[in-house]
Amino acid sequence: MNLKPLDITTVDPRLSAVLEPGETVLWQGAPKPGSLPGPRPIIGAAVLLAVGVALALALVGSGIPPQTRYAFAAACAGLAVIVLVQAWLARGSLWTYAITDRRLVSVMGGRLIRSVSAAQLDRAKLGIRGQTVFWFRHLNSRGNSDPENLPGPDGRLIGFHGQTDPQAVLGLIEEWRLGLSRRAAAEADAFVVAMSGTSDADKAAVDGTVAASPVREGAVRVRLPGTGLSIDVPAAWKMTTRTSYDGPLRIFGVTLLPRIIRPGTEAPYQTGASWTHLRVTAAPEAGITIAILDRPLETTLDQVVGSAWNQITGSRIIRQDPDIRVPPFTGFGVVRSLPAGAGLAGIEALSGATMLRQMWLGDRAVSIEVTGYALEGQASVQTAIDAALSSLAHAG
Repeated sequence: MNLKPLDITTVDPRLSAVLEPGETVLWQGAPKPGSLPGPRPIIGAAVLLAVGVALALALVGSGIPPQTRYAFAAACAGLAVIVLVQAWLARGSLWTYAITDRRLVSVMGGRLIRSVSAAQLDRAKLGIRGQTVFWFRHLNSRGNSDPENLPGPDGRLIGFHGQTDPQAVLGLIEEWRLGLSRRAAAEADAFVVAMSGTSDADKAAVDGTVAASPVREGAVRVRLPGTGLSIDVPAAWKMTTRTSYDGPLRIFGVTLLPRIIRPGTEAPYQTGASWTHLRVTAAPEAGITIAILDRPLETTLDQVVGSAWNQITGSRIIRQDPDIRVPPFTGFGVVRSLPAGAGLAGIEALSGATMLRQMWLGDRAVSIEVTGYALEGQASVQTAIDAALSSLAHAG
């Protein structure tokens, strides 16, 4: 395998400044001198200057009053200077690129410009144009809502510019993406093996409920605040939490809206911290989300089965679980098949068909919504997600 962790002392300081805690650089590179910003801004500035000179000398627009011509000429010259300054500020020597164990990174002058996960890359199409390895090309601004693909100082092609051997770099990116999937599968398999060792002898009665079994090697136990429940997930999977308000809008005791959602800011998971929403990233386009809502369970199985969302997304319910009990909570669940292109859990468009397992649980005061999802081709990850959801139990 060509991708191996680089010695931290050899990593460009501009990259080190934008790395997340524990993130490892596997490859770093930079554009060849002169490859950025390319000829477009130079040509644009030259055209603007030529128009400005032609106006100033009355070679064009001779019928325009002199003061107006001079004003237009000055404006053209000013725009040309702005274009050249912007090109200088985005010159190739300021850029550095990296493949890390989590994402593709583009940094310009110490500022993070692009951060692309494997899941985002799965929905893009890798290609080579000249000396640029790219995953997105700006043809127009419409239909592009992914913030990582918005226009920026890297121009129309979003990727790694000015590469001496673009084919080799493309191969590294493909290897990186495949490696992440293989690593996720291996982690999932190990977790399933560990969880399969749970026996009835590991469990004990606690106040009439069933206590969770001991934490298995390679797993981490996550407690759901305010519920008394916990869930075990692979320790290697990335977890983030946020605290959001999801309930009625009340002012001076008067309910103005039955439901309003104020999303909080995501942060890395911390043991013992309070949260209302948990996201567990298992693999590209695979993971678990849990939402804890400060209200009784209002959703019913009939509503889920008959929801218009099924037709809108093209999902197909392949199994119903009408009676799920995780004392003191009760509820129901479904298993769906989602087609490629559907949006889910912050993913704008799934790259392939996806299996979706959902559970709704509630008691008299609190409800919990649990979702596990993975691409159909991620069989090992699917099994691990099922094992994690099955570990949902009283925290003991």
